Amino acid sequence: ENNEKLEATVSSLNSLVSSAALKEETTSTEHAEAKNEWEMKAKNLSNQNQQLLDENETLRKEMTTAEARSIEQVAAVKREANKEKSSVADLSQKVDELMDENKKLRENNEKLE
Repeated sequence: ENNEKLEATVSSLNSLVSSAALKEETTSTEHAEAKNEWEMKAKNLSNQNQQLLDENETLRKEMTTAEARSIEQVAAVKREANKEKSSVADLSQKVDELMDENKKLRENNEKLE
């Protein structure tokens, strides 16, 4: 009778140990799966972050290039405008000279008449 009780107790303990081991294995597997999932998510986010950093750098370079081009274009327009102002000033001076000469010629014509 004692042997039977002992065997029942041992069997019950073995069953509990097996159950605990199975539960620990299941928990460990779930933990590993969750860890893998989070590591994958972290890697994906890291990749996305790197992609955004690369895009940001590309846009910064494009912006710097566009800004430099704009500065050069503005300088070119200013140079052209200055040339035109100078040309207009020269023409204006010539018109004034021609008007003065015309005035003198009229005065001479009047004297001759």
